[in-house]
Amino acid sequence: MNILGFQMFADGEPHRIFELIDERNNKFGDPQLMKLGFFEYDKPVSDGLSKNLKHWKTFFSTGEVGVAAPEYIKRAKDMIVYANLKKEERQLLAQTVEIKDLVETAKWEGRQDGIEEGRTEGRTEGRTVGRTVGRIDLVRNLIQFGMPVGTISTLSGFDETFIRYLQESEESPESLAERYLRERQ
Repeated sequence: MNILGFQMFADGEPHRIFELIDERNNKFGDPQLMKLGFFEYDKPVSDGLSKNLKHWKTFFSTGEVGVAAPEYIKRAKDMIVYANLKKEERQLLAQTVEIKDLVETAKWEGRQDGIEEGRTEGRTEGRTVGRTVGRIDLVRNLIQFGMPVGTISTLSGFDETFIRYLQESEESPESLAERYLRERQ
């Protein structure tokens, strides 16, 4: 029964009977068991339903699915295409899907490795900044006790220019440490 609202046969006949034939022997089977009736009639459809029926009609008539077709029609086409593949083609498709899965897994693992590497680098950088902040605090204390700049340079490892800058600067030790480390790179 055709309910999709389009005409299957050009002559407009609403009812047809088909008999099935064995192509190998060119013989008809049992006429009572091997008949197929096709009844076609116009059926009015609502606007919302007719839109999707147009997509189905296009699919059944041409085998193509439009971009605007609902996802379930697109999936139906994919299922039919898959069902019509030869065994070798299905195996090749399965291998392709498996390769894509492996690539996606490798990408995910690579991202995870990158994240871990970033964390490790961040911790290392944080420790370096922390040690530099500690040295800056020590230098500022030594300056307050009146220790000579040359001696402070020897003890702290900072050059005398940077120590003189620390004497005048009111920046936080953290920002000084970050600036110092950036300039040394």
